[in-house]
Amino acid sequence: MTIFFGFWKPLCILLALGLGLWTAQNTALSVTFFGFAMILGGYQLVYDMAQSILKRQFVLDYIAFAAMLTAALMGEWLVGSIIALMLSTGEQLEAYGEQKAKGALSHLLSRIPHQVTVRTDTTTTVRMPLDAVEDGMILVIKKGEMIPVDGALLEGQALIDEASVTGEAMPVERQAGGLLRAGTVNVGETILMQASSSFQTSSYAHLVHLVAESQEQKAPLVRLADQYSTAFTGITFLLCLVTYFATGDMVRVLAVLVLATPCPLIIAAPIAFIGGINAAAKKRIIAKHPASLEVLARISDLVVDKTGTITLGVPTLVRTEVLHTLLPAKVGLRIAASLEQFSLHPFAKALLAANGDGAVLLAPTDIHEEIGAGIEGTFNEMRYRVQKTPSSHMAVDLCRVDEKGTLPLLRFHFEDTMKSTSKSTLGHLFHHKVHMHMLTGDKEATAKHVAADVGIPLNIVSETTPEMKRTYLRELKASGHTVGMVGDGINDAPALAEADVSLAFSPEEQTAATDASDIVLLGSGMNMLADAYHIARRTVRVAKQAMLWGIGLSIAGMLGAALGHIPPLYGSLLQESIDVGVILYALRASVAPKRKEV
Repeated sequence: MTIFFGFWKPLCILLALGLGLWTAQNTALSVTFFGFAMILGGYQLVYDMAQSILKRQFVLDYIAFAAMLTAALMGEWLVGSIIALMLSTGEQLEAYGEQKAKGALSHLLSRIPHQVTVRTDTTTTVRMPLDAVEDGMILVIKKGEMIPVDGALLEGQALIDEASVTGEAMPVERQAGGLLRAGTVNVGETILMQASSSFQTSSYAHLVHLVAESQEQKAPLVRLADQYSTAFTGITFLLCLVTYFATGDMVRVLAVLVLATPCPLIIAAPIAFIGGINAAAKKRIIAKHPASLEVLARISDLVVDKTGTITLGVPTLVRTEVLHTLLPAKVGLRIAASLEQFSLHPFAKALLAANGDGAVLLAPTDIHEEIGAGIEGTFNEMRYRVQKTPSSHMAVDLCRVDEKGTLPLLRFHFEDTMKSTSKSTLGHLFHHKVHMHMLTGDKEATAKHVAADVGIPLNIVSETTPEMKRTYLRELKASGHTVGMVGDGINDAPALAEADVSLAFSPEEQTAATDASDIVLLGSGMNMLADAYHIARRTVRVAKQAMLWGIGLSIAGMLGAALGHIPPLYGSLLQESIDVGVILYALRASVAPKRKEV
């Protein structure tokens, strides 16, 4: 029913056309029906053409207008009606194609609940509109419901499906006080959460905003089509003049105009690029505007931040060094983790992870933490401290503390380890002749160590500041390169803004990096970068192929019409078939490609 309603105009034109044929013996009545069909199908054309003239844009609408005007002047009312049907059908097919291509993006909006359950006291709940939720309210989230705002779990534990936001395939557990993100789904029992934001300021609302923003921009190949329209229109009118002076046959001239109307050049690109945005959204990749896909498809150089992009951005325990045999390493790790469970230091999580998520921790007493120095506590009358290692900023010491002083027992060494998909992704892009650059604020030795693990040639710039990163990209662009930039932090924002096309990882929330980027990767895996690159290349390829096939077939038909082989009536039907084929072909961009296709 929705499709039928969307195509009401071409259906009305088709009805008028049929009535015109049925009343063909009554010339006046027949012309009235045909004229109505031409007006209904052409009024939008005239309006759009007037707007383009006011904006000083040269567009393909002139051909369509000339074809309808010529048909009317020649008394070819049936041909004019079919041209009107072609224009209207092409217009509605384009709208329908865009709607189909935007399906995955619309799904984001459809998941948002309109009403939420709010607990007013220990026994009472009320239903209220999502827009009325405020910071501090306590929400009741039942099994299977989407978490509507960012907040914290109040009590117990929760099982949360975060796939739609972070891409994590398996549900994750959250303990009391843990972060619950908007857009995720409660797959466990009913939970209570305290809102820390309204929906308008939530991370999911930011995602929806990015999606809406991505739909408002004009695709780059549409602008390219506008540029080509001058040449195509000139060729069309030149062919009409040659046909007229060579044959004197206005019927052939009309047939040429009919086969140039409407040109697939203005149909293929918008649908293909919206399809590309749709395919990217299915992979949790949000392109803010179609132009970013066109530029990403032709990058020659990719600048990649190290920390948090190539690497995880969090320390991982890689080696335990025994400094004194007084304490076995395994026991020492448990003591250190038992102390660090009370600390917010970055190494604390690494020690807890190394000890094992399910491992039983000890219960120290008399705990004391001094920021910048360490944390200490007592275990069975023995006092231990985890403190900074004097000789390394990527290590901590477990020490025994007594009246004699401090005795270092174990040294825990940490590294910012590489993401599991970094090596394969960067290698894959390098295979596609993209030159790779790595910028980092770390020391040169650390940068070279990571580059060696990646295993491909990397131009390395270490100990950089945000301004240095920006300058580096500016120099690359000045030398004629098309530069992409991938980052994740605030310090990457200036460089991201400088790049021809920029991508930012955003696994949790809005940051300066996501604001400055053209494409947001809603996750942390480097494989998303490869997906974005291949979707962009496929989108451009499909758009170009659709345009070239459509234009080639149209020109072939125009030549056939000029030679007298295709009359106007058959030409109009042939052109309609070409346009429908172009639209269907451009919709292929909505399907995410396999990497082997590129």
